Amino acid sequence: QKLGKELKPLTNQISVLDRLMPQIEKMDDCWLWRGRISGRRGYPQVSMGGSQKMVHRVMYEELVRPLLPLETLDHLCRERTCVNPDHLEPVTLRENVQRMHIYRSLIEENQKLVDFITELGYDVKTLKPKE
Repeated sequence: QKLGKELKPLTNQISVLDRLMPQIEKMDDCWLWRGRISGRRGYPQVSMGGSQKMVHRVMYEELVRPLLPLETLDHLCRERTCVNPDHLEPVTLRENVQRMHIYRSLIEENQKLVDFITELGYDVKTLKPKE
């Protein structure tokens, strides 16, 4: 497993994880951030060292490894508030954007199928005729 890196506490402060973990709710496999969320893009943020940091990046770098300059993190679970490093994969920005478009296309196609099944008078979950 990826987790287990020994953490070094910040000088005269609590460790990064000790500071962040109380704001994380572990739900099934996702670790959902319950603190501040960026209004513009909807990602969790925290103030550290005088600047705003994205919590999923901080968690990944604390528990796995530092990110390379051109790496972004793809949320494999598709939940923006998830900060579980096991759900994050370092990829290029290009790869991340391509995956996002593919995922959105799949969601749209799935909704079309759901609408079609419903129009035919079938229950979407059981695929049996509604009575």
